[in-house]
Amino acid sequence: MIRFRSLGFFTLCLLIACTSAGPSKSGSSTEGSSGDLTFEYTSIAEIGFIDQALSIGNRSPSTLAPTLRLEALDRDGEVLKDVTVTTVFGSDYGKVVIPPGGTIDILRFSPTSRIKDVADVAVSVTDVREVPPSGTQQVVMKPLSTSGEQPDAFSNFASVEISNPNPQPATVCVVLLIYDDPPPGRSQQAETVLRVAGPVAVGGQSSSVTEVSTEFSQATIDEAAIVSLKPYFCTG
Repeated sequence: MIRFRSLGFFTLCLLIACTSAGPSKSGSSTEGSSGDLTFEYTSIAEIGFIDQALSIGNRSPSTLAPTLRLEALDRDGEVLKDVTVTTVFGSDYGKVVIPPGGTIDILRFSPTSRIKDVADVAVSVTDVREVPPSGTQQVVMKPLSTSGEQPDAFSNFASVEISNPNPQPATVCVVLLIYDDPPPGRSQQAETVLRVAGPVAVGGQSSSVTEVSTEFSQATIDEAAIVSLKPYFCTG
């Protein structure tokens, strides 16, 4: 669970390269599998990690892009038919690249008034494609100001530098998540997702600088917002 208020840009930077959902502190942690893919859902994570995270394991040597169907379950394992489950990165549309070993996606539930009733998530794979390998090491992202320096506020965050440590080229997307501040005992949800950049093609063991999207540059973000920047491998 990410439980801090943004104190300017450097607080936000703490999560730029974080890809792990973290161990479960409370709430549910559900496991399942489908062929070479495995799934583990964590409702409430430890402090500093992300709630409502779906860990997607890949036991094969291939890089995969699955399309997932997600259903919210109550404490009795029954489907909550009035709750819609979507993802932040797009694994429900086949948009997330899963390297050998795996990665995560982040779930959102609607309506938000029903989040407290979601105990587990059922995951099924409706399609899976093999895609070119992107490597297993997470890319590193550095926001830049208009002068090319690291900014100290959102107001002069004009571009991002994405560095790919893998020998293989990769396609990378970047989003900014703005979280709600839930009451104790309820999982924290990304209530707003802004596309910052991407898809961006980055060569193997190289870097690429790209301007932020119009959607992001025109957004108004409260200085007290609970936020994180997330780069991830995407299909384009």
